[in-house]
Formats: sequence, C-alpha cells, structure tokens
Amino acid sequence: MDISIRDKVLDNLQVELGHRKKLLKNKFMNINELSKENVFLSNVKDDYKKHYRYIKKIKEEQYRSMGVLADYLDNLLEQTDGANDSLRNAKKQQKSVISEMNKIKNEIDEISNMANEKIQPNNNIK
Repeated sequence: MDISIRDKVLDNLQVELGHRKKLLKNKFMNINELSKENVFLSNVKDDYKKHYRYIKKIKEEQYRSMGVLADYLDNLLEQTDGANDSLRNAKKQQKSVISEMNKIKNEIDEISNMANEKIQPNNNIK
C-alpha cells in the first residue's frame, strides 16, 4: 500500500475514532441524566462508568510507558558523544514522546472527570 494512501486511511480512522468517542460520551451524559429519573438505567450508567475506569487504567499504563521511553531518551542524550544526527534524532523523538504523553494525560483527566460523574459538556474530544 502506498504510504500516502496508508496515511490518509489512518487519518480517516482517527477522525472516526474521535466521532465515536464523542458519541459515547454524549450517550453516557444522557444516560447519567436519565438515570436520575429512571432507576433502571442505573445499571447502564454503572456499565459506562466501568468502561471509563478501564480506559483510564489503560491510558495510565500508556502514560507510564511513555515516561519510561522519555527517561531512556534523556539518558541517551546524556551519553551521546556529540554525534549530531543521533542527537537531533533523539531530541526529535523525545519531543514526540512528550507531546504524546501530554495528549494521554489530557485523555486521562477527561476520563477521570467522566468516571467520577463530574461531567462537563466538552465537544473537543479527540
């Protein structure tokens, strides 16, 4: 598969994933509101909360793993004997890892708020 086509497919999948996350969040918010009036929806609400707690656990593990990778890159940068290409490449990778860690941290915070019923409408889900 051509790289540009693969990248386009990946971009489309990311967009679709964002739409589905938003849909899932909206459904959870609706059920959370309706469960206050209908006790039978409490089980459904609890299932959503379990789902978000599980996702949070996975994201926290991702964050820890990325932290290990960032530490490794720090050590690599300290041990580099000045090889310019290696140094530039390691710094670029480190910035990428830190950026990804920030995204994961934001997702963890959002999931934590939802799982703890501190639900704030937010249409900026990625």
